[in-house]
Amino acid sequence: MLDLVNPLYGLRDQDLVSKEFLGNLQGVAPFDAAAIFQIDQHTYEIAQGVCAGSDAGLIDEYLKNHASADLCSLSLRCPTRLNEADLLSRLLTRDPQAAPATQNTRSRFGFEHALTVVAGWRGQPIALLRLHRRAGASNFSDEEISLINGIAPHIAMSSVFNKPTDAQSIGVQRGLLALTSDNRLIYANDSVQELLAELPAATIRALAESGSVWRNDDERVFRLRILALSRRSLLSWIELEASAQSHALEHCNAGAVTVIAVEPIQRRQALATRLARSRLSRREVEVALCVMRGLSNADIAGELGIDEKTVKDHLRRVYGKIDVRSRTAMISKVLGLEAELIPVASAVPKSTCQ
Repeated sequence: MLDLVNPLYGLRDQDLVSKEFLGNLQGVAPFDAAAIFQIDQHTYEIAQGVCAGSDAGLIDEYLKNHASADLCSLSLRCPTRLNEADLLSRLLTRDPQAAPATQNTRSRFGFEHALTVVAGWRGQPIALLRLHRRAGASNFSDEEISLINGIAPHIAMSSVFNKPTDAQSIGVQRGLLALTSDNRLIYANDSVQELLAELPAATIRALAESGSVWRNDDERVFRLRILALSRRSLLSWIELEASAQSHALEHCNAGAVTVIAVEPIQRRQALATRLARSRLSRREVEVALCVMRGLSNADIAGELGIDEKTVKDHLRRVYGKIDVRSRTAMISKVLGLEAELIPVASAVPKSTCQ
């Protein structure tokens, strides 16, 4: 197992790590096609990835176009089930009615057996590993599944640490909840319990639709936004589950499902990365971060060892590069807000009932 895990941490280029890892994995868990796809931390969609094996093109096409409808992906209930692989054969045993449609897909994309795992770190889904075997090959054994489950956390951790990003911000669990069209709650993870206790579902929806923020009792600020369930989304099981509940409950009309993400406003290092992407120099980033801490020009000059005129010059360039005219506007834009914090009362939809 060490021969598989060590190369994951050995290189800084994730594509090279993935290619070497898949090559090594072929020796202990043979496959006709394999893929490692990153999971977008903001949309929960499969993103860029690396494929290997004789059927690499087929598995790439399959995942990019059918991930949200794949039985294995749906069974993993991303992000609630991490580092625990599932087999297609097991799912078909539990749901034999899905076999005919699944067989057509398997024939089209050249596989008989499939194994999928969502690799996670600190409660967050980081990558998806998928293996295919053609008809005539044996199914994945219990030993191979156990090996994949043991490796999955390392896939996730190495993916985080091999990127020039803020590992701590990735490790913060995002809140997720789902509402039906009549604002019935059908899913919520642990990170949104405080929000649900404080605000009614209709208000939460209104805040998300307007792209507003929520401040909790500890003065932490969270952004609420709606997630689209595209063909690559690994959250599609929520919509499927809502539909099943709707059919099971008499007089229930679930309608369209709205999935809402509740995310903490980013930390210092993530903010610095955002500023740097706006073509700010290192010193301009330092000045901007000082402004966001509420420091005056005199305070900034003292902390950075420069004079106030230089501070003003840096600020003028910062404002120009990110297209703002004031400190308040700069803070709002860097945090991803279009305006000041919107009071909850103003976001509550007015009742049409008299």
